[in-house]
Amino acid sequence: MTSVMVFYGRQEPVVLNNVGDVACQLESLFGRAAKIIFCLGIFAGALSSFLVNAIIGGTVFSDSLGKGCRLESI
Repeated sequence: MTSVMVFYGRQEPVVLNNVGDVACQLESLFGRAAKIIFCLGIFAGALSSFLVNAIIGGTVFSDSLGKGCRLESI
């Protein structure tokens, strides 16, 4: 909804040069804090993937050492 409010009906094409430009679509909803909220969302997505990959990597490494492939067997 916020993207439609920002980008619909423009005569000139929208150019997105950096992350701040992408976050501008949220300004109608969050105001001046839109860039901060957008960056927190990107950070949360990256962190959640990092944690899952670390657990999977540790489990595979443990299995390769013969310690078991289940989290309960470590």
